[in-house]
Amino acid sequence: MLVAHAIAIDSFKKEGLRPRTLEDYGLNGVNYETIGGVLDEEKLQLVVTGSSAGVCLEKGLVLAARERGVRSISVLDNPGNYVIRVRNDISGDDFGCVPDIHTALDKDTLEDMVKAGLPRERLVITGNPYFDDIGQLKGSFTHQRWAEIRHYFMPNLHPETAILTFVSQPLKADISAGKSIDWGYDEQTTFSLFATSLIEIGYSGGLVFKFHPRESFNEINKRMDMLRQVGITSVIS
Repeated sequence: MLVAHAIAIDSFKKEGLRPRTLEDYGLNGVNYETIGGVLDEEKLQLVVTGSSAGVCLEKGLVLAARERGVRSISVLDNPGNYVIRVRNDISGDDFGCVPDIHTALDKDTLEDMVKAGLPRERLVITGNPYFDDIGQLKGSFTHQRWAEIRHYFMPNLHPETAILTFVSQPLKADISAGKSIDWGYDEQTTFSLFATSLIEIGYSGGLVFKFHPRESFNEINKRMDMLRQVGITSVIS
């Protein structure tokens, strides 16, 4: 049974999946006291979740599984923010939502998780399908494919003109919500420095801006306008 909440619902639907929502179980949002109703109705014998910060569906399911003697596995999607992924933000216990098994991407990630305080005996290296084929992708990425991608984003740009890519993350919102440690910078301050540098060096190439689904499109457009006004061709992906 696939259960999703908030932005994950649309992500699954885009892949052709039809998840159930908390509302389908008569639940109004994430509540650790009542979320166990999902396990009770489905008679689940194993819970597999992602790993997110803050009060979230994943942590609620891990807690409910523990109370019912059901095994739980949480999957790490990318390295970093290990403690806040397992912190019980309601009780204040930094490791209150550690599942029976928490996956790690590789040996380095596992050691970093142990240094952060997660129990070694609950960590298992599984890799990540999104990263496993990067080496093969590099070998199959031909010059023709490179040209096709350039033309897709910027069909009117000269083939020899440079194109830069800025990949954004919603750090500002996550830091404010306690879902990420404060790195001393966020996507807005980073982009401001990036854009200022391009203007100072007189950059005249193209720019592809990859934004995160949780970012405001209007805010991103305002950032991009600063570059458009100085003649830098830009597109938002």
